[in-house]
Parts: sequence; C-alpha cells; structure tokens
Amino acid sequence: MRDFKLCLMAAGRGTRNSRFVNLHKALLPLANRPVISYILDCVDPSIEVVIALGHLQDQLRSYLEYVYPYGNFTFVEVDNYDGSGSGPGHSLLQCREYLNTPFIFTSIDTLFNAKLECPEVNWLGVSARPRSELQGYCLVDVGPNKRVRKLYYDPNESMGNEVFIGTAGVHDHETFWASLANKRMINNEHQVINGFTDLDLVVKTFDWQDTGTDDKYKTTLKNYPAPITTPKLDETLYIDHGKVVKFFSNSQIVENRCKRAAVLKAAPKITRLSEHTYGYEYVLGSLLAHTYDEKMLDKFIEFCGEFFVKPIDDLDIHAACDKMYRIKTYERIEPLVDTEVDLIESINGVNVPTIRRLLARVDWNRINSMAIPFVFHGDFQPENIIMSWDNITLLDWRDSFGDSIDVGDLYYDLAKLHHALVVNGTNIVAGKFSLEIRGANAFINIDSKYNLLLLQEKLQAFCIAQDYSWEHVELLSALQYITIASLYEDVKYREFLFLFGKLCLTKCLRK
Repeated sequence: MRDFKLCLMAAGRGTRNSRFVNLHKALLPLANRPVISYILDCVDPSIEVVIALGHLQDQLRSYLEYVYPYGNFTFVEVDNYDGSGSGPGHSLLQCREYLNTPFIFTSIDTLFNAKLECPEVNWLGVSARPRSELQGYCLVDVGPNKRVRKLYYDPNESMGNEVFIGTAGVHDHETFWASLANKRMINNEHQVINGFTDLDLVVKTFDWQDTGTDDKYKTTLKNYPAPITTPKLDETLYIDHGKVVKFFSNSQIVENRCKRAAVLKAAPKITRLSEHTYGYEYVLGSLLAHTYDEKMLDKFIEFCGEFFVKPIDDLDIHAACDKMYRIKTYERIEPLVDTEVDLIESINGVNVPTIRRLLARVDWNRINSMAIPFVFHGDFQPENIIMSWDNITLLDWRDSFGDSIDVGDLYYDLAKLHHALVVNGTNIVAGKFSLEIRGANAFINIDSKYNLLLLQEKLQAFCIAQDYSWEHVELLSALQYITIASLYEDVKYREFLFLFGKLCLTKCLRK
C-alpha cells in the first residue's frame, strides 16, 4: 500500500442540515454511529487523516480523540470558515503543509462504501443523479476514457447526469495546490474545484449517500438500521469502538449529568468531552429489558431494596414535584390539546374526556405530599439498566428533578420503571404496537414481554412489602405516558402514547 493521506473537510457550519441544534455535521447519527466514523472505516487505520476544523471544533476533536485514542489524526484549525473568502477551497489550503503527498479529500457529508487507496491518477468522485435533482450540485461533463471535460453548475447546460460528490483523489499535488491558490469565488465561496484547473482528471464512480441537507439526511437514514433507542430532537446516542457518547443540544443537561454521575449509585465513570457531549466505556452485560433469567430478575429486585433508600435529611421537595408533575404535564400536552386525537371520545371502549378535563381531576397536592425524597435516577427503566452477575449499572440518568440535581421523588423512579415494563422500548422500535381510529373511537394495543410482566409482578410485591403505594405508582406512570408523548417525531407513536396515557389515567382516577 503506497503512502497517501486523507483530508476531511469539516470546518463549515453545515447550515443546510438543521436536524440537531449544536451538533457538528460530522456527528450526524446513523445507526448509533456518526457520519465521520463511516468515512474513517474506508481507510486503513495507519493512514494519516488531516481534519480541517472550524465550527464546533472542540466537539468533533474530543469525540475523535476519545473514540479513536490511537487514531493517526492531524487537526488543522481553519482561520476563516464562515466569513468572506471562506469555503472548502480555503479550508483545504489551510491544510496544505500536511498534504505535500498524494492525498484524497472529501467533504464530511459525503458517504461512500468503498476502500480508499493511494491515488495513482487524479480522479474526481462522481455519482449519477436523476435530472430533476441536479440543481445545486457541481456537474461533470465526462468524455471518452472517463476523462473530465468540464465542470459547471447550470443544469440547463447539462450534458449528462453525473455530479461531483465532494470527494477527489489528487496525485499531482503540486499542480493542484498552485491552481487552488486562485481564489476565484463560486457561489460566494472559495471552491475546491479551482484546484482542478490544470489537472488531467478522470472520474471515479461511487455509490454515494448525502447527509448535507435535512431531506438528504432523512433519505440516507433509511439505508441504515434503526437506532437502538427511539430518536429524539435534542439528543442522540453513539456506540462506537467500545465507547458510548451522549450528545445533548442543551449544554446544561450535560453539566448536570456529569455532576450527578459522581453521586448516583451504580452509574458508570464518565468523561466530559465537550460542552454538549460526555462519554463512558461500553458496559458489558444484558439490558434488563432482555433479561429472562428469573434469578437475575430477583437480583434486580434486591438491588431495588438498596437503591430506593430515603436520604437522612427529610428535604422539602414539594416545589420540585409541582414542577415535575403538574407544570411539566400541562406544558407538554399543549401541542395535543383539542386536536383530533384529543377529541376522541372512547379508547378501547372506555369513555375518556379531553386531556384538560382529565387533568383537572388529578389531585396534584396529594401527589406532592406523597413524595419521598431520595437520590433519584430519573429514567429508571429497563433500557437504562445493565445486568450482569457481577454488578448492575445504571445509564441515562436525568440531569435534574425540577430545579434540583441532588434529590427527587422516589415514586417518580418507581413509576418510570412501571411504565417501561408495559410500554417497552424494544417493542416500540420493532413496531409491536397498534393504533386504529374509527371516527370518535380509538383502539390501541401493545405487545407485552413475558419477562417484563413477571418483573412487574415482582415490583408490585416489592412496593407492597416496602409500604409504597402501588396505586400511586400506577397513577404517576399514566401521567408519564402523557408527558413524554409530544417528545417524539413519529406521529403514530406520539398519538399511541397520548391515548394510552389517557386510558390509563382515566382508569386510575376511577378507583
């Protein structure tokens, strides 16, 4: 294998893709791995990778250094990545001193399933696109012997349907750099195609996928397995090379989670990576959701006896409870109030009122008065609990309970566990739930897992033995279905959760 280098163009803001706020475009998730990891899969690990950094550079750099501790990376901070004179050509010029050898460069939103090797000729990566999709791309006129005759942008001049995918192999690097120094602006940016002016170029065809815009990213997602958790708009999970990395658009969540990990029982040791990310070593074991050995289930119930322990100080958490239960519930239901799904009159044959009328019947003061302060987890459910014979590890704890990062309501965690034993994330991802609406009537169903139904029985027995109110656990569980419904993009799942929560709450209030 001849020596060459790979250059990744990752400096720009990526404003055409707005799927996640405050997430670097190189870290857009595909099946719980970021785009950049799939690109790195295409080269031998020994190859030096030069990375042009700009927007959110600490986030990308810290991810790579954490997940690829032995990676052969050279980071280049681009002095101008969004002002006048910026663009991929300018960013590439900033990397010149590290690329005085044959090299391949690629934009960070370009995916291709091909092994990259030293370019023996100068080549331009291309892919065929329908003529209706040519607008906005750099187009390539291909002549005999796959020679590039012309690069242009106007689809009306189209001589074919080949587009430049943002990836190229440069063999004659000195000639390329001399041409790229021409800062002629194209589409108000210094483009990399300036460097091709004096090169003899051939085309290299790729099976190309694009993540550069919201629509193209959405299309690309369909070609990858579903993530292990239901996607949310403000966070994502990566599992990559034996490391787990969590991203949150809200940096305060990351800060609070890092603080809480130091005091929360059975939490993994975490590392703060950037303002919006933290990571930890992948934990071996089986999710509680996938644990079928009854002895292991009994071990978990024993752990609950150790975990659900009241703090020494009997703290007043009524204000935090009011924020977590009443205020949050009313805020979360707003997108669904008086919608067609809210105006459904019966669910599985049970008459239900609108959500506002239903919530008006909830005794919020009683909920607050029954709270038991303890060091909470906040999302104590089977997909966040790793079981092994040696230990139990808790993942994805909440950053706060109301305004408190220290103490929450013990019943909140019990209800979280209860609700997820019924509406199990594994079954949701597999689509094992149904919703049918016939006029003012709705019919819903969800598959149950035997091990979780058994665990629910054990949990109920545990609560009774500990003198915790099982009816109160069921009530708070019903509220949780309602409050999380609006967080999900999938319309069917959102409406299912909302209706299921209304059905459960209606039944609880009739007792």
